[in-house]
Amino acid sequence: MKIIKHFSFLFLFLCLHSYSQEVFTSGEALRQHKNLRDSMELALSDNELEKWLSFHFEQLDLIPYMKNEHIPLLEYYADLGFRFRVLGLPKESIKYYKTFLSYYDTNKLFIKQNKQTHYFQLQSFIRGNLAYNYENLNYLDSANAEHKKNIKIAKSIKSIYYPSAINNYGLFFYWRKKELDSAITYFNQAYEIVNDDYPNDHLLGSIRDNIADIYLEQNKLIEAKELYNDNFAFYQYTPLPLNKDNPIDFRRLISAGVQLIETNVKLGNIVEAEHIYFQL
Repeated sequence: MKIIKHFSFLFLFLCLHSYSQEVFTSGEALRQHKNLRDSMELALSDNELEKWLSFHFEQLDLIPYMKNEHIPLLEYYADLGFRFRVLGLPKESIKYYKTFLSYYDTNKLFIKQNKQTHYFQLQSFIRGNLAYNYENLNYLDSANAEHKKNIKIAKSIKSIYYPSAINNYGLFFYWRKKELDSAITYFNQAYEIVNDDYPNDHLLGSIRDNIADIYLEQNKLIEAKELYNDNFAFYQYTPLPLNKDNPIDFRRLISAGVQLIETNVKLGNIVEAEHIYFQL
């Protein structure tokens, strides 16, 4: 609530404030826009939200002068959508994510071909975040529509984004709709793709964990135990990509071990549970 109050106050102040009518060239506007972005990063790192928001509104004043600066504007709108999502302001996040999508659709002919894959991936990321925002606002029909759009976009990319989008749709049914049968259908679909095409990606462990959690809710303890056991081994021997300093995901490794212990206890396998405990 504190964040929202600060935002509402500053928004009102800035709307009433009389800004300079200085005219910029496109290049000058872009340079000032980038400088303000650096200042915003510093404000965020110092946890100075009101200062960050003041820089944000200064950036908005520069937008009309930034003619044909398609790449900087696309990155700007995408970044704003993400920032507001992290700040817990889903409506503002939705606003700028939609601005990104609209701007991209209008100007995609001006985007170089070698950038298209990046922007397809970014659209998938944004659709997933839009769904997340709608879920938090309890706009479940809108969230459902975004999940479907995300799956369609991600399928065209032919990367890990596709099974990830399917897995997120499963989580939507699991966490929001409480429809376990639908959830496990999408989890299984995503699992099959990752297991076949990306067997060393940690998304495999996440999906396996989701399926095991549903089995646990359905009191299918043996099936859940097998999956938790697979994950306990998976996280020990499958390193995190691009992380040479901490290649093992200890948080998920410990989580898998604890789940395996608890499931063994429920099954009455006390000796096995104790063995896993000492491994941990």
